[in-house]
Amino acid sequence: MEFELIPRMENGELQTNAAELVEAIKPELAKYNYIVDETNYAKAKADRSFLNKAVTQVSNSRKLLEDKVFGKWKADKEKIMAVERELKASAEALGHGIRVIDDEEKAEKAKNLEACWNAAGGNKYRFEGILAEHKSWLNKTAKRDVIAIEMQKELHDLGLQEKQIEKEIADLEEAQQVYLMEAWYKSREYQLTLQAAHNIRTANAKAAAMAKVEEEQREAPLTHIEPHSEPKAFTQTETQPEHIYRRAFIVEGNEQQLRALIGCMQQTGLRILSIAKKDIPNTLPFGQ
Repeated sequence: MEFELIPRMENGELQTNAAELVEAIKPELAKYNYIVDETNYAKAKADRSFLNKAVTQVSNSRKLLEDKVFGKWKADKEKIMAVERELKASAEALGHGIRVIDDEEKAEKAKNLEACWNAAGGNKYRFEGILAEHKSWLNKTAKRDVIAIEMQKELHDLGLQEKQIEKEIADLEEAQQVYLMEAWYKSREYQLTLQAAHNIRTANAKAAAMAKVEEEQREAPLTHIEPHSEPKAFTQTETQPEHIYRRAFIVEGNEQQLRALIGCMQQTGLRILSIAKKDIPNTLPFGQ
């Protein structure tokens, strides 16, 4: 089987006779398309050997053409790719310097925006959180008048929510209100603040109920007199029963502190009544 690739230039483009060679081979391949059995076994082995040699011939012809036409190009390609890598490294180095300057400008702009925010009455709120929600303010294309309008709208919306929260927590103690408002200024989480107020309100109700029970126990008579009987007089060997008082606390601290407190209370003979974890509010009416 003859198979020799021949290159040629046509209209400035590299051409070969590959298409003609492939078309010439197709009819030859048809005669090898048969089923092997005992009658043609020896012929199949000879044809297989011939086809394997043909594969080597075609492959060698292709490689010879590639080396002849593209041999120099492979070396040139490596040189060109090396230049590409150098250009990329230079671009990345410049990009790093540009990012450093951009970050410095953004930091300075953030300071100026915070000053404007505070001057507009927003100093109660954490500006870092506000800026995180308005990252476009730091863009070079952001206009000051547009930023000022967006700041005013943000402050207006926060003011409405603040008034609503103050209305919702007006029934709580002053210290509890202060705590909740400070938490609101930091987080600006409207629903979470209302939930914290609900938890405090629930804790207050439980504490009030426990105080009422304690008061009723304190006012109860120390002795019980049976009907139609004379009260027993205390003898020298008898002592008046000691009245038991109750106080309810919610204590906050780490595990070591709480264990030490419980140990101290047990040493004094105090009885400790457990409160279910679900009845203890997540938010306490005092600072962290």
